[in-house]
Amino acid sequence: MRFARDQRVIYGANPLSEVICQLRFSPLLALSAQLPVDFQQRIRAEYPMLSIRSGITVQIVGQITPQAAAPDNTYIFTTSDSTWSVQVAKDSLSLTTTAYVRWEDFKLRWEFLLDHFWESYGPVSPTRIGLRYQDIIDRDTHRLGDAPWSHWIKPPVLGVLADASCVDVEQHQAVTVLPLEEQSGHLLLRTGLISNAQTQQLAYLIDSDFYAEFSASPTLEPNPISILARLDRFNAEAGGLFRWCITDELHSALMPTLV
Repeated sequence: MRFARDQRVIYGANPLSEVICQLRFSPLLALSAQLPVDFQQRIRAEYPMLSIRSGITVQIVGQITPQAAAPDNTYIFTTSDSTWSVQVAKDSLSLTTTAYVRWEDFKLRWEFLLDHFWESYGPVSPTRIGLRYQDIIDRDTHRLGDAPWSHWIKPPVLGVLADASCVDVEQHQAVTVLPLEEQSGHLLLRTGLISNAQTQQLAYLIDSDFYAEFSASPTLEPNPISILARLDRFNAEAGGLFRWCITDELHSALMPTLV
């Protein structure tokens, strides 16, 4: 494991703003040609709200006048409180939440979706699996006071912001890609300052996207068990990464509870 985690905790002052899991696969013609009626029936009790996002592609064949193809719709099923959503397209299935608490709860929902998706459409050939955590460290929300970012975020992550002479930096972003151990995938890490839309104050973003692309890595068995096992690995790495990014002072300020 690249990012070791000695103790697993749940933060009382949870900095997670959004968690996304997405499975991409070879396109299914059934999802292009038909409405996902059976899949909706299977998950409707949990995700009763539906919206549809349309995308129209254009086909050009020889000298024939361009014709609009059938819309590549994305179907979005949402919980009544809008904190969980499922997106289904011809080549992807994803689960998003703004109310993440612990991995076991998220994993249970994802397993529920995979099982019903398999029952509706049969096994798919995965091309990419990803698990993305977006943490936002906000001084006001987490009552961090006026201490510089170097008091809360470790120097390797902060970059120039770790220098005391750069406390007045207004914009800073960094993107890093790292391979995970045992060819299990990669980490796309985005960090930097963002603006809080409500307070207009600067906050710090730690956006970690753990993913594996199966055209360039060992084949993932096309079944829910193998997919869940890979996501378990990503989740363990994510917990270690976040702890690696933050100082002991921020760890304590987020009110950790041992699991």
